[in-house]
Amino acid sequence: MTAINDTNTHTISGVLKEDAQFLAPSPDDVNPMVRCRFRIGCRKSYRVGRDVRTRVTWFNVKFSASEGGHTYFEERLKKGARVLIVGEQLVDEEDGPAGRRYWQFIRAHTVNVLVEAPTEEEVKPPVPQEPKAEAAPPPEPSLQRQASPPEPRAQAQRPQHTGRRAPLRPSRPSHADGKDDEATRKRAACLPADAFDTHFDPVNF
Repeated sequence: MTAINDTNTHTISGVLKEDAQFLAPSPDDVNPMVRCRFRIGCRKSYRVGRDVRTRVTWFNVKFSASEGGHTYFEERLKKGARVLIVGEQLVDEEDGPAGRRYWQFIRAHTVNVLVEAPTEEEVKPPVPQEPKAEAAPPPEPSLQRQASPPEPRAQAQRPQHTGRRAPLRPSRPSHADGKDDEATRKRAACLPADAFDTHFDPVNF
């Protein structure tokens, strides 16, 4: 029978809420390791209708580092640093007067510092801006009398012809294109005067 191994792997990126806390190794540990814990917030934007809202999910992270390597993380795991975590989710238990209490946390196997925390020199108050020069007041109106714009001239009415219009004459064949062609001139001369007039003959259907 083939055994199927369950998977409990989480990849999280976020910003540290506070500086990481480091605890000295326990004397009972065979391999002395420095324990580290911190809290990161993962920000996500989502849309509700036309509004854009933001949700922050907080995770408790724990991991162990060697005594020689914890100096690297102690210098970089500061408030505001952005880190990438790969690990598994576990549950811690503790019995007390109020009963058993549970804490969920991420046991990190890999901790990568993506962006280091800003230093005090980088976080500076905004430099006050110099006041802008006020615009000069508009010049006072001159006391001299301004020339009035010229009045529009009335357009002269065009003369209207009230006489009777002459009737349009029927067009005649033009000899301009064939004035140098004898054949065209003879062909145009033999056309009757009413060659281009239109005639209709009544037909009974």
